[in-house]
Amino acid sequence: MDEWKQVWEKDKKSLKYKIKIELYEGAGICWQECQGWGSFFGHMGTGNHNKFKMSFVEGSLKMIIHSYSKGLLDLINENICSFFSIGGFGNRQSKGYGFFFPEKSSDAFRNNNYYHTPYKKFFFTVSPTAKSDDWVETGKLLFNYIDLFYRSLRSGINIKDKFKFVKKDINDDGNDEILNTTESVFYFKSLLFKFLYEKRIQWDKKTIKEKLFNRQYYQRDADPREINAISRRISDIQNADKVYERGFDEQRNYHEKSELFKTVQQNGELYLWRDLFGLSTEESWRNYGKAKLIKTHAKEELPGTWIRRGNNENEFVKRFKSPIRFLPFYEKEKNCYTVYFEAEPIPEYFIKQRFIIQKDTRASLTLKIGNIKDINILFDWIIEKFDIEKHIEKKFKHHDNFDILRKIYSSLKKTNQ
Repeated sequence: MDEWKQVWEKDKKSLKYKIKIELYEGAGICWQECQGWGSFFGHMGTGNHNKFKMSFVEGSLKMIIHSYSKGLLDLINENICSFFSIGGFGNRQSKGYGFFFPEKSSDAFRNNNYYHTPYKKFFFTVSPTAKSDDWVETGKLLFNYIDLFYRSLRSGINIKDKFKFVKKDINDDGNDEILNTTESVFYFKSLLFKFLYEKRIQWDKKTIKEKLFNRQYYQRDADPREINAISRRISDIQNADKVYERGFDEQRNYHEKSELFKTVQQNGELYLWRDLFGLSTEESWRNYGKAKLIKTHAKEELPGTWIRRGNNENEFVKRFKSPIRFLPFYEKEKNCYTVYFEAEPIPEYFIKQRFIIQKDTRASLTLKIGNIKDINILFDWIIEKFDIEKHIEKKFKHHDNFDILRKIYSSLKKTNQ
């Protein structure tokens, strides 16, 4: 680890410098809408549709670093590759947006400064190719691949087929209701789940479903597309604007062989695990009556009794960003992207915290953050033990996402730096 990395890791304080970005003559710039870009959510929400745009440059950029401290400038210049390996600039840095890296032929290396590729512990390679040979569309594919990989780690991937509904007397009152029986066209179990499963540790989604969604069925309002599909395919039905979904108990009966519903932890404390990838304070559980789960930092009022911590109280945790940072690096010689990534250590203060998960005014659950201080052990496990061919059911292997993920995981390796 070079000097710049040591300085950064020591205290991670802001350093007094500025960066000016200029276009080289002949370089083109392009502005794009944000819709369709993986892991970018700045356009979501009321009034945000046109708030942000993506900017792209076809060619090289000139980045000029200014500082009144000659010592700092010398330190950055001597460790320029490590300086840019720390991360990017602007929104969604952890997912690879705003990442820049010096070219090996740039002026920074004319004085024999040491050049190396971005410094992260792990990497995979992808070669996204847009059908139109459009470099912007190729960039969009790259970030969608990173997003797909990230989701395969944290929560898994479940892509549904075309709508399918059946009539069923759910309430045993002689009246038929609409049951959603839409199947998946692609399903990939979370690798964090699989990692915990092999250690006989219960997945947090199973804990939440058992405690808060343990009925057989849940009713919700159908969206306009569903109402249209129901009216076209099912006749003589009332309440076509209401749809029922299987609750946890019915899911367990329907998928009786699935690992997701097996009991692997007989006793001991149950934990929140997905939040190690970033704290999710509000979640929509659409298939469970469109329920919303609100997660609030808790404090112990009496031994074993937990209450919500006030927003203004000391040590209140409202946000915890993902510790995983992606750095997509274009390799001209190979015409591919090497995506470097690594997880920063989980802070001790976060692992010790508990959160109240509120479903409605009555139903709630209090769980502690899982005790994994270094998520990089998950990536070591994947490299050593994971086999995507065994992980994916045969019926899902025709989907494009399977080919993408198979290429990603087959190229996943540890760096030699």
